[in-house]
Amino acid sequence: MNKWAWLCPWLAIALAAAILILWGLTWWTALLSALLLVCPAIVLWGFIALRRPPDRSGEDN
Repeated sequence: MNKWAWLCPWLAIALAAAILILWGLTWWTALLSALLLVCPAIVLWGFIALRRPPDRSGEDN
């Protein structure tokens, strides 16, 4: 990951929170906030999956 990838999740979370604060909770703002939170979830999942050592429990020795 490049050195700025860590910024994406935090900016998306802040933007989703700002949308909910500024425009209130409606179906459209909830949908937009949920879509904005998908990106950070995928980035964080990828970061965790790449840093974890591979599972070798299924290999035969």
